Amino acid sequence: MYARYLAMSLIVIPVLILLVLLASVIIGTFISELLYPLAEYTKIAEQIK
Repeated sequence: MYARYLAMSLIVIPVLILLVLLASVIIGTFISELLYPLAEYTKIAEQIK
C-alpha cells in the first residue's frame, strides 16, 4: 500500500510542477499582452501632454 502511494507521488508531483510552470507561463504572457498596450497608451498620452 505504501509503495503504491510513493509511486503515485513520484508521478503526480512532477506533473503538478509542470502544470504550475505552464500556468505561470500562460498567465505571464497574458499579463504582458495586457500591459504592453497600456504602456503604449501611456507613452502616447505623455507625448500629447
